[in-house]
Amino acid sequence: MGQLMRWWRALAIGLVALGATACTDDAPQPAHTYAIPTPGPGASGSGGTSSTAATPTGPVTVGPVPAAARADTVEGAKAFVSAFYGRLNGALTRPQEDWLTDVCAPKTPYCSYYVKAQGQLRDKGWRAEQAPFAARGMEELSYSTTHERVFQFLLRKAEVRFVDGRGAVRGRERPETVVANVMVVRRGDSWRLADFEVAKVQT
Repeated sequence: MGQLMRWWRALAIGLVALGATACTDDAPQPAHTYAIPTPGPGASGSGGTSSTAATPTGPVTVGPVPAAARADTVEGAKAFVSAFYGRLNGALTRPQEDWLTDVCAPKTPYCSYYVKAQGQLRDKGWRAEQAPFAARGMEELSYSTTHERVFQFLLRKAEVRFVDGRGAVRGRERPETVVANVMVVRRGDSWRLADFEVAKVQT
């Protein structure tokens, strides 16, 4: 599973690229330019493009991780991966709340990137207008073990608008679908996301 580490950032949506506070110190740049958002009109001023309400396209996991996603089974681990992306959707659409602490293994770069991105959205008073991520067609890979489950699946990201507190559009991302691999590890009575890679970009 070591090859996962070099891909952790490939799906990171580059929220740190939004606005003038782009982070260039300790955050590695994506291995390829996967859906890097660009500031919308008025991104550095007081204007911006008005936004109309949009229906979220991915799930948002509110509250504790469901019992089905904590089960120490293959199906439980699959359910956890879906719940993780529901939490990630929550982190981007409601960045004021803590969504990722209890679903990530310590020092997981993929999670750390989004924790930082969520903090930047929160500091700016911005949010994703749509819940971007949805995982589909999950299959366990042959080198998976009972304590380190590895799955491959389609990860779909919808077109996303980032808006400020007044609903003005500050950035956008293109829709994209990738074939992704994730590793989840057993910690106590629950799963944690521990690693991530992009296996293939769908065209």
